[in-house]
Amino acid sequence: MSNNYQSNPLTFTVAPGVSHKNLLAPKYLPVSCDKRFIVVRVVWFGQTANGDTFQVTDGHGVVLAAGSVVTATLGIPQTTPVGVQVEDVQVTQLSSGTVQIYVQRD
Repeated sequence: MSNNYQSNPLTFTVAPGVSHKNLLAPKYLPVSCDKRFIVVRVVWFGQTANGDTFQVTDGHGVVLAAGSVVTATLGIPQTTPVGVQVEDVQVTQLSSGTVQIYVQRD
């Protein structure tokens, strides 16, 4: 899976040297939404090792979702309901796997 910042869900995958910032509201959102959108939920899957972590923040650094792997959850998708309005999102930590951020217009 590859990074895709202009669809729903937004997709962030571990890759060397890749920016994990979504610098614009997704293109499919109407102009009338004033560049704001709601993060509905975050799903992290494909984790590869005990202790791997992820973190998603808004453009101001407020943590929207975070998680870590323990042996019992290795390989099991972790879903975090969010329901917060934002202007931007970024994945500030991603040890392994893929983070999908489901959004809807404001």
